[in-house]
Amino acid sequence: MEINNFAVTILFTARHNNKPWKLSSVYGPCDGEERQMFVDWLNELQIEEEEENWMIMGDFNFYRSLENRNRAGGNINDIFIFNEVISNVGLQEIPLKGRKYTWSNM
Repeated sequence: MEINNFAVTILFTARHNNKPWKLSSVYGPCDGEERQMFVDWLNELQIEEEEENWMIMGDFNFYRSLENRNRAGGNINDIFIFNEVISNVGLQEIPLKGRKYTWSNM
């Protein structure tokens, strides 16, 4: 297990094919200097495309589009920042089906 300011990461082996995985649960700060540090940390992740299975989940405190918000408004710059990080690191979003296991202000 690895713990840093933004994530707890565990290493495990999938039982169906014996391949190693990393699973990171993140919490991104909402504002201030720590928010920029979180963005920098994400951008600096080194994921070996062919060799490493890594799932990153949690509360990034960012959203990918205005449609992801549960109320009007939003910061378009935050959208650009988050999408750029996703592109830089090569992450792929797993679509959310319903809200059964998510938190919402509603």
